[in-house]
Amino acid sequence: MNHPKRPRDPNQLAKSIIDTATGLLAKRTEADFREWRDQRDWTARKYAMWQAGEKLPSQKPSTLMKCVCGQQFDSHRIEDTVIHVPHITARAAHEIRS
Repeated sequence: MNHPKRPRDPNQLAKSIIDTATGLLAKRTEADFREWRDQRDWTARKYAMWQAGEKLPSQKPSTLMKCVCGQQFDSHRIEDTVIHVPHITARAAHEIRS
């Protein structure tokens, strides 16, 4: 079954594909190409890290937390955690009541 808009002649099909691609490329800006290159480079670095057995920063466990007051603290340091427990429990109690 032939596609209704697809040319039957292979040369016409190739020309149609090239014309479409050329039209799409003409609408791209330098910023579009920069974004594409940045994404390509990041993907290459990511796979290289995985190949080397490394983890991405977002895949590494962290004990840092952000309190509802906006301050970041280390949840494994008791002196830091004690300060923020009242903020966190007050927010949780408020959410339960709501």
